Amino acid sequence: MWKVNLRVGIITDQYPSSRNPDRGTFVRDLVDHLRSAKVDVAVIDHAKNFAAMSLECLIRSTGLDIFDAQFIAPAGVVAALTPRAAPLVITVHRWDVLEFPYRWPMAAAATRLALRSARGIIAVGHAILSEVTRFVTSSSRIVTIPNAVDTKRFGPHVQSVSLKRTLGIPEDHRVILSVGHLIPRKGFQYLMRAMSDVLRRFDACSLVIAGRGPLRDELHGLGNELRLGGKLKLIGVVDESTLPSLYAMSDIFVMPSFSEGHCVSILEAMSSAKPIVASAIPGNAESVAHGQNGFLVCPGDVAALADATVRLLRDEALREKLGRNSRERAVMQFGWDLKVRRLVDFYESAIT
Repeated sequence: MWKVNLRVGIITDQYPSSRNPDRGTFVRDLVDHLRSAKVDVAVIDHAKNFAAMSLECLIRSTGLDIFDAQFIAPAGVVAALTPRAAPLVITVHRWDVLEFPYRWPMAAAATRLALRSARGIIAVGHAILSEVTRFVTSSSRIVTIPNAVDTKRFGPHVQSVSLKRTLGIPEDHRVILSVGHLIPRKGFQYLMRAMSDVLRRFDACSLVIAGRGPLRDELHGLGNELRLGGKLKLIGVVDESTLPSLYAMSDIFVMPSFSEGHCVSILEAMSSAKPIVASAIPGNAESVAHGQNGFLVCPGDVAALADATVRLLRDEALREKLGRNSRERAVMQFGWDLKVRRLVDFYESAIT
């Protein structure tokens, strides 16, 4: 058992609010599960006011054992530049090491400063860890702790009785689901093009894409161009209470992204006992074992995406087998209990 009354400060500019309820839900989940494990957590949440973030870090640090900054920037950089009485660890997710350091010349220096100032670094995947090593010394303390999923909330027991009716999907249709921000790197345009091919071979199915983002109008236009009609449902952001039922309604989960840290929506689908079709990139391969709980295809390969999806649509026994394997893998490798134990162990090693 870990230190009694461990006090952790989570520093973030990404946290749900009444104005942005879907922003940073993974940070909120982290806080909730740490608190459930009797860890005393203070949330230092400042979306844009970095001076306030710094001031709160300074004031709170005497009452905390350790800080965990979510993302290198801005939280990690701000914390690194703030005088603190408590040590700092930084959790690196994706964009903060794959994109931020290359946006302008000083960003690389800021990345290096933050990571080298940290007592420890947490990478959410092995590919992310590899990128982190470009900015640190060989003596830096780095660990890979993947993202987690609530296997009680997302599971095969969840009901979705009326959701098809609500979305206007025929009851006899198989449902292909994808969940994520409507941004270029998610590759939804390739999934929609694959869907056009899928429908020529398996007509009784619908594609549901949940999420919002700058590509919404473009994707609507592409759906019209491809004549997907009512078999494409761009449903926007789904309420948190409905999300488990959305996964339960689906038959196959597809994630055609070009870049991921460690995709939480894949974990949610796995916990819901769904077979996965995903692009073969490191962030997805952390979760999907090809041929065991899903299929990995080359990013942007529309034909391969369609072939893998049709194979699962046509083979119920295969869908069920891979879905069971997904659930088992989620429970055994990506549950919150395991993540919290690993996090607290790492916090304590960084404190001493």
